[in-house]
Amino acid sequence: MSIDQDERPSVAAVLDGLGPGPELDAVLDEFSAAALAGEDLAAYLRACARQQARAESRTLTAMHNLGRARAGSTERFSGVDEFSGDEVAAVLCWSRSMATRKLGLADDLEVRLPAVGEAVWEGRLDLARASRLCEWTRDVPDDLARHVAEVLLPVAASMPVGELIDRIEQVVIELDPGWAARREARARRNGRLILSANPSGTATLSLVDVAATSGLAMRDRVDALAAAVRSLGVLTPVGVLRKEVAERLLDGSLAGLDDRAVAVLLAAEYHASGNDPDADDSGPDDSGPDDSGPDDSGPDDS
Repeated sequence: MSIDQDERPSVAAVLDGLGPGPELDAVLDEFSAAALAGEDLAAYLRACARQQARAESRTLTAMHNLGRARAGSTERFSGVDEFSGDEVAAVLCWSRSMATRKLGLADDLEVRLPAVGEAVWEGRLDLARASRLCEWTRDVPDDLARHVAEVLLPVAASMPVGELIDRIEQVVIELDPGWAARREARARRNGRLILSANPSGTATLSLVDVAATSGLAMRDRVDALAAAVRSLGVLTPVGVLRKEVAERLLDGSLAGLDDRAVAVLLAAEYHASGNDPDADDSGPDDSGPDDSGPDDSGPDDS
């Protein structure tokens, strides 16, 4: 007696064999992530990511066309300008800065790095990695940027974003040793101070694109002052204490005092507030300064 074997392809094989588009969308609708396991579930997620890349590519293309549109016509201006983001912001109810940033990415993917844009459209590369390829080659000539993309596109999708950034820098510096210095100088010319609101009702004050040596010096002074305050019996967690020291240095309330006087004053205020010096030192990790940078995939400011 022969037993017929079920030779139908697995869910994973079916999904992995389809590029983004209507056919893949229809197949995804046939399945539920809750009903899949193992490699089938992994393939389902990969397929969803390919579809998402296609959708994001389509949205960016629409932005790029809107930013170049002529009133009442299908003809387009040759490129985007400083007002193009206003159209996108109005349609999507975004801030002007977010619309301008997204439109700049769309222009990169359409004009400067079309191979990267094609990879996103085909679902071979997600938008996060495509964005890094655009952002980290913005200060190099277009032909060099396209060369970097050509070198890294075959492997970019398999790299963590941080590793991809490192590889972009490595490839560019090999071909243009002066690039890093030019990039730093340009960033410093665009330095700024930003105050942004937090959901908690607090605010975040940021100094953006200061010289690295200046940033280290500012951090080291705050750390030293926080340590001096701490040595006077202050048990505020050092992460919070560093924030308080920096806040008081900038708000003008400590003007005219040297660092020793600042430490004595802050410690006196702490003890006068009734804090128990024997209280449990709980709170944020105070094992040392947090030197990690901001998450470069932070939320959009829509």
